[in-house]
Amino acid sequence: MFHYEFHPAKAVAFDEETLTIEDEYSRRTVALLQHDATASLLHAAMADPSTANAAMRKLLNALVERHVIIERHPHVEVDERQSRSLGYLATRSKAPQLAQQQIGDQRVLVLGVGGTGTVLIQHLVAAGVRRFVLVDHDAVELSNFNRQFLWRTSDVGAAKLDTTKAWISERVEDADIQTVDRRISSESDVALLLGEYPSVTVVASCIDSPAGIEQQVVTACLSAGLPVMTGAVGVDLGHVGPFFSPRQTVCLACWYGSRAAKQAVTPWSHGVTNTLVGALMAQRVLDWAVAPDTDSEPTRMTLEFDSLTIHRSLARDCAHHDA
Repeated sequence: MFHYEFHPAKAVAFDEETLTIEDEYSRRTVALLQHDATASLLHAAMADPSTANAAMRKLLNALVERHVIIERHPHVEVDERQSRSLGYLATRSKAPQLAQQQIGDQRVLVLGVGGTGTVLIQHLVAAGVRRFVLVDHDAVELSNFNRQFLWRTSDVGAAKLDTTKAWISERVEDADIQTVDRRISSESDVALLLGEYPSVTVVASCIDSPAGIEQQVVTACLSAGLPVMTGAVGVDLGHVGPFFSPRQTVCLACWYGSRAAKQAVTPWSHGVTNTLVGALMAQRVLDWAVAPDTDSEPTRMTLEFDSLTIHRSLARDCAHHDA
């Protein structure tokens, strides 16, 4: 059973006849009398929605749709470490406590525990993800330190999988972390991995070699019925997404065929730009975890770092290739 509360990130004021809502974007008013309501009646209905009449239920539903009120579930506990996320989750869900639970229910397969992979993991852990399958084959090197922030100098030479697992475990008491020391170089490698870990709910691809590996990862994940997030970082540009879902129909041949010449891998990297891409990848995974049934076209954000410009391109279906 739940009751309603006003959105935690909005300022709400009212007299008996008017409700005023103010947030970062706008200030709006609701004339309660037009809905056969008063402030007292609204408060009573929010406290016990089962007592609301038809007109009040309509008003409550409208306020939920406009993110003015949210569901409060008294018996659902949220870890104090994620308590400050509820205001953000309330912009994504009418029940932010349940949304936080959904985040905690995910098992994320991360391919590559390097530049974008470690940043993505940091944000997922902070948001409440506690179950991971981590895949990598490298050891920590000093050259990683400009963009990978999990390591200490004493970690140099250690397996990234071991140090990442230790970092997560220090922050999440009940963490469930499985590690796979393996190089992923083909669609069949990914398919084999997914078969070995059937409890995975979403994949984050943070590897950029060999050439063409992103398309092979995406193909294997979609064939297995799993959503997959992609991303890459260069010197001047960063690519976030697309986030592909099995619910979508996309021509991967056209999408990747038109971008093959632009996928060159660079040995150079910068911590700030790397962090932007890794953090945005994590955000997209979290948005999916909160609202997995939302239908949206897979979109790639291309970030121009010098100008801080973002370009968006859609991955679409077509009539001449199989998706």
